[in-house]
Amino acid sequence: MCVFAVWLALLGGLGAGFGLGWWTRTEHEGDISPSNANRNATDSTCLTVEDMDANMAAWGAALVRIGDAWNAEGCAGALREADTALDTAYTFGGDNDGGLLFKPTLTVAPDTFRPTRAGALSYFVGECAGPASHVPTDRGFALGYSASDAADASTWQGFTHAYFHDMRYLAGSGAHCGAPVAQGKMTLTSRLTGRNGTVDKTFAFVRNPAPLGAGGEATSGGGKNVLRALIAVHHSSLQVES
Repeated sequence: MCVFAVWLALLGGLGAGFGLGWWTRTEHEGDISPSNANRNATDSTCLTVEDMDANMAAWGAALVRIGDAWNAEGCAGALREADTALDTAYTFGGDNDGGLLFKPTLTVAPDTFRPTRAGALSYFVGECAGPASHVPTDRGFALGYSASDAADASTWQGFTHAYFHDMRYLAGSGAHCGAPVAQGKMTLTSRLTGRNGTVDKTFAFVRNPAPLGAGGEATSGGGKNVLRALIAVHHSSLQVES
């Protein structure tokens, strides 16, 4: 398929309102464990592949929890879980707030990029973010609208699984010691249909300035302090099939 044809196909998907076109009935295949990873950083202060994996695992679990809370409690639950997710995985919140470069999967101009916490929150939960934060074109990605009838919120049920796979990493004791990068794919399973959809992901991480509890022990029960790596750059796009 020529580049122009791919571009037209993407525009067609945008015009369709990001509906079911990128969702398939194909079961997820392959090993979702990390690949091509440099896991031998010689400097113990460097962020590692394991640190990035821990953040991405927390991110995927949070996406599922937002949908679970939406199903059980509506907007109140979805907003609570989304707030926690932003403060846990990203460079948002309190003394750690360093801003974010975020290009979500399904956004349109002039709100393509979401550098603010309010914009990121709107992308994940749509109108549940509240009138002060909601971007009019957002329905709430974590609520599962793109895998259902986007015009009927009663069909939005979120996702049951979020898998990162085919990952590649830049990490180690050199240039990426404190700023490692991960790139690969994430596959989501719709709660409504059981179909899988795959997106392409790139994350750039920075060191969490406060990764331990006050006594030096790792904190428990969730929250930003348990993660050594925080997301500073997040780019997401639809997987394009040949």
